[in-house]
Amino acid sequence: LRIHLHRTTLPEAILAIQQYLRSAPSDPFSPSLPTLRDLADHVVAHPLLEDAVSIPKIHRDVRPPPADALPRLWVDRKCGEAMLRGAHGYSPGILAAERNAKECAAVAVFVDIMSRTTRGSTGVSATDPTLFLGVGRMELGRAHIFNT
Repeated sequence: LRIHLHRTTLPEAILAIQQYLRSAPSDPFSPSLPTLRDLADHVVAHPLLEDAVSIPKIHRDVRPPPADALPRLWVDRKCGEAMLRGAHGYSPGILAAERNAKECAAVAVFVDIMSRTTRGSTGVSATDPTLFLGVGRMELGRAHIFNT
């Protein structure tokens, strides 16, 4: 992280970054994984660049959760591509959701690569290729998504 040193000193910048990281909220979906708070004590001046700060990378294990752990949600290919670029998934891109996917619940998000799934169904065929995107949260209930 490069720091503009005309308005602050490097130690002041490191202290401000540490305070910011310590105030970051924890991840409600995976409380046992490393968070930004864990990085606060590891912020140091870069060894070669005088106007840079080094912050270590968070190592997260990004594997699909166990099949029975979370309800599953499937999105179409275009929605999946947008989500990989950082977008949120919206109702038109959601193809299917298991019946136990409730409002404000954590869900395992999958993309139906071939987009063969009928909108509003409760799952995809076992032969259709899917790809795990990550864990998300349902802002709307299943009934509301598929009634729009």
